[in-house]
Amino acid sequence: MDVTQRGTGEAVAFDFVLNVQQDPGGGPPPPGTSWVAGHAYNAGDTVTYSGATYACLQAHTSQTG
Repeated sequence: MDVTQRGTGEAVAFDFVLNVQQDPGGGPPPPGTSWVAGHAYNAGDTVTYSGATYACLQAHTSQTG
């Protein structure tokens, strides 16, 4: 923390480092069923679409497009 005089007051500057884990670990999600439009998915469900595997982050019903 650096404090400097500015007129009759003070200015403060903070230096910090934020370490964010870049690799959540655990590897890719396990292969799931094929993705289907109009299906209700739960968080954590996995599906395969065009050869790629996806994990559902938020419960929802899938839609085309």
